[in-house]
Amino acid sequence: MGVRRKGHDVIVELVEDHNYVYRPSVDLLLSGVAAIYESKAIAVILTGMGTDGLSGARAIRAKNGYVIAQDEETSVVYGMPKAVAEARLTNSTVPAQNIAEEIMRAL
Repeated sequence: MGVRRKGHDVIVELVEDHNYVYRPSVDLLLSGVAAIYESKAIAVILTGMGTDGLSGARAIRAKNGYVIAQDEETSVVYGMPKAVAEARLTNSTVPAQNIAEEIMRAL
């Protein structure tokens, strides 16, 4: 799944891109969000296996967007949030139950 701008609208579309290991790809989605929303982008990296989301979080931060990661204690699998946290790409790391509040703070 990806996003692109079409005039004044932002379109969500299915993308067939074999450059991404994971499908659907968080990296692909977040890279598109970073390109469109730049410093207004907010990414939330939740529990999950692997490093999908790492390069997307890097793209968000490169545009001065905000990256939130779920903490280890509330993650079932701490792979994806851990990869982003270890790369020092997070603005905050919070328990799952505090993510909505953190999004509101970032707005």
